Amino acid sequence: MKIARNLCLGLLAVLVVGLLLPERIRIPVAGASARDWNPQSFWFEPWGTSGVHKGIDIFGKVG
Repeated sequence: MKIARNLCLGLLAVLVVGLLLPERIRIPVAGASARDWNPQSFWFEPWGTSGVHKGIDIFGKVG
């Protein structure tokens, strides 16, 4: 019982530490910055027939 408790506490500690560490958000477009996309448009509808949107939309000039 003590081993299971320690294992659960260890897993919880790893989870909490993982949530507290800062994440570096990276925009996968060369030359784009955070100002090149509108954070208010993330939940914009319609997304299509699947209803699932995984990511952000970045609109810019081609080339």
